[in-house]
Amino acid sequence: MVYYWLKGCESHKFTDGKECLEKINQLEGKVDAIIIDDNIASDRNLTLIINIKKISTDTKVLVIADEDSEKTRLLGYGADEFSLKPMSPENIADKV
Repeated sequence: MVYYWLKGCESHKFTDGKECLEKINQLEGKVDAIIIDDNIASDRNLTLIINIKKISTDTKVLVIADEDSEKTRLLGYGADEFSLKPMSPENIADKV
């Protein structure tokens, strides 16, 4: 999280998608970017990316995934960027 602070970003960490949506609602959708892993992003019950985009179409979503992830489906949910693991925290901050 230090990398984001050094880049001038305020960051928040979440352990699940529901917690993420609660924080976005609390911030009234004023979120520039969200970084999530493929497991949370591909949860069909939560449809996190779709719900994020309903709150704020301006919020960018970066999904960091394993090679066996369904890239097409995640991009279909509305992800703006898709990257494969491993990625350093600095590389992720640069993408944001």
